[in-house]
Amino acid sequence: MTRWTLFLTAAAALSGCGGDTYTYSGHAMDGYFPFDGERVWEFTSTNPDVPYKLVADLDTGFRLDEDGHTKIFTVEQTADCLSAGAACEQGALIRRYEMSADGTRGVLLWSYESPTDGQVTFDPPVLLAGDHMVAGTEVVTESVGRTYTSRFVTIEDCPVLWTEEWDSCVRLEVSATGDVWPAGTWWAITGWNIVSWQLASEEDQWKLLWADFSPLD
Repeated sequence: MTRWTLFLTAAAALSGCGGDTYTYSGHAMDGYFPFDGERVWEFTSTNPDVPYKLVADLDTGFRLDEDGHTKIFTVEQTADCLSAGAACEQGALIRRYEMSADGTRGVLLWSYESPTDGQVTFDPPVLLAGDHMVAGTEVVTESVGRTYTSRFVTIEDCPVLWTEEWDSCVRLEVSATGDVWPAGTWWAITGWNIVSWQLASEEDQWKLLWADFSPLD
């Protein structure tokens, strides 16, 4: 079950006397989580003891949900060891997750897999963001016996190392029963998807070092 809470709208007059009004429905959230084209991201941890960078690859293939419209993509995160002598297995799976984003159903997490947690399938999928949101609103999902709450906190400077020019990241704070994934704080920017995160179960934060995008032919 998924529900909206604290959804706010703003109405303002477009003309001086009894004119038409508009309703502000918030930011289109799917634009912060693009899955078009070939994409790869490289992240580094704020913990200097982590012996690897994290490389995230988007699988350009997708599967369709049973609704026949929602495209579900897979992102695989693997280890890129910093040195040959490090206690690190090159290419080891860190996490694999399935995600979708569109202007109708919002941003959904469908499953994830990690060496510690194994395979977890969300039924129903966890709503990371609604189709449109404003700061201060949140979405709540009841799935696999847990409650997941994602709150749109603000738009702010992006905590990345790749560039200092990004100042419009959406910041989402996610809570989950037992602080399981994806509980934590997430940052994403239009056109580039997730660029930083700090999980509730970890002290270190992951920040974008580099990314690449190539449109499909």
